[in-house]
Order: sequence, then C-alpha cells, then structure tokens
Amino acid sequence: MSAAYQSHSPTSMAAAVEIAAKAPTLRGQVLRSLRDDGPATDEQLQQRLGMGANTERPRRRELQKLGLVVDSGQTRPTLSGRQAVVWAVAEAKPAPPAPKPAPKPAPRQARPWEQSQRHPPTRRAGAPQQALWEKP
Repeated sequence: MSAAYQSHSPTSMAAAVEIAAKAPTLRGQVLRSLRDDGPATDEQLQQRLGMGANTERPRRRELQKLGLVVDSGQTRPTLSGRQAVVWAVAEAKPAPPAPKPAPKPAPRQARPWEQSQRHPPTRRAGAPQQALWEKP
C-alpha cells in the first residue's frame, strides 16, 4: 500500500514518496498500540507513539482501509474539549465453515435384463452339476 497524499499538493506527494519505506513500520506501530494499549483517539495515539498528526493519521486511515482498524462507536474529548472517534482493532472474523463434501451417488443397480447377461450364476459347493438357471 502506498502512502496517502493530497494529489493537488506537490509537497504532499514528495512527503508520501519519502515516507513510503517507513509506512509499513509506522502502520505496525499504530496497530500494535491499539492492540496492546487499547482503543484510542488519533490524538491519544499521537501522544502514545510520539508521532505527529500528519504521520499517525494517514497510517491509521490506511489500517482502516485494510479493515484492520474500525470506529469503536465511542467518542472521547480531545485536549481542546471536542469529541473525537475512538479507534479499535477490528475483531477477527471467524473463518467460514468448510463446504460439506458432495454426497456420493448410490451405486447403480443392475437392471434385470443385465443381471443374467453380465454374470451368469456360479455353481455353489455341493450343488448339483446343472446350471442354476436351468430348472431341475
């Protein structure tokens, strides 16, 4: 995933190119903080990690786009007193159940006219010498 930038700003594009190599590590720091230290606002994450807003917020947004971070549905006051979204690690979704194997088809039973042609009856031990299909 490439670093986010403002397409109308050449300096934003330059900063995105410069941070691209560090972005995966920074995303990892943001994700670990939310997982290990609990849900937080962007401002709280910036304080925990010692990151500037222009570094933390795009990394958190990238994690959100990947489905790894979600809005917890809660808000907390910022230092200025305004309410901010509390971000949390997305819950792991259980794997879908494995598909059931298709039932095996029942063996085809021989049709009456095929039985006598396919396998003529065999003589049983101790049976008279005449063929089983002949009348005694």
